[in-house]
Amino acid sequence: MIGDYFSAINTGNILSRDIVDGSGSIPFVTASGVNNGVVAYIDASNYSIIKGNCILIGGKTFTLTYQRNDFVSNDSHNIVLYSKSASDEQVLLYIITVLNCSLKCKYNWGDAVTKDKLLTQTISLPADSKGQPDWDYMRNYILSIQKIVSYSPILR
Repeated sequence: MIGDYFSAINTGNILSRDIVDGSGSIPFVTASGVNNGVVAYIDASNYSIIKGNCILIGGKTFTLTYQRNDFVSNDSHNIVLYSKSASDEQVLLYIITVLNCSLKCKYNWGDAVTKDKLLTQTISLPADSKGQPDWDYMRNYILSIQKIVSYSPILR
């Protein structure tokens, strides 16, 4: 189950009318697939800042993004997923792909995913010889893709 390897929290609920873009340096992130969900940079001194290096899941839209930096979010239906074991960017990018392929068709606006539902889901991951998730394989797989993309003259 996802809950065996990840912990999850719900984000806060900041109203869009209270957002002043450019008022600070903390990303204001929504459940959007555009610009990695970042819609503004704000002064977040009055809000609970969410630690980065995590996966943000839009509970209603099942939009998944990797958030490298600390941020604030707009909707208490959004879920933040933290790895209990491997917490580097490449592993989390791999997990985003697995979650998207495994669960996207299951959750939508009419049947939003919740933190509790998410943590009880089962996904398939590459395993090591002990039957544990092979974090090194996932990391190296994404690193190899990043290397190909960075060297490809067509994709630059």
